[in-house]
Amino acid sequence: MRDRLLAWQWSDYTAKHRDRGNLLLHAIAVPLFLLGTLALVGALVTREGVAAVFAVAGMGVSVLLQGRGHRRERETPAPFAGAGDFFSRFFVEQWGKGEPS
Repeated sequence: MRDRLLAWQWSDYTAKHRDRGNLLLHAIAVPLFLLGTLALVGALVTREGVAAVFAVAGMGVSVLLQGRGHRRERETPAPFAGAGDFFSRFFVEQWGKGEPS
């Protein structure tokens, strides 16, 4: 995981999120990811396999939508350095508390 990941993410966030189409996709996809994450936790706690599958599917759709949106941008995000980098950056972007001071 990158040092000071949240600060690094926010350092160029605006430059990577300018296209209106991308912003619209994010307005749909981010809440979908958050709900999917919460649903997955709930499904794991209650051992509901079908609910877990739907939760993971929702999270996957969110990832795909956001990737599609980022392709619309002139300045695209830095490439991922591997699976761990992808998961840490993606979760921080979705669940981050906002721009650090």
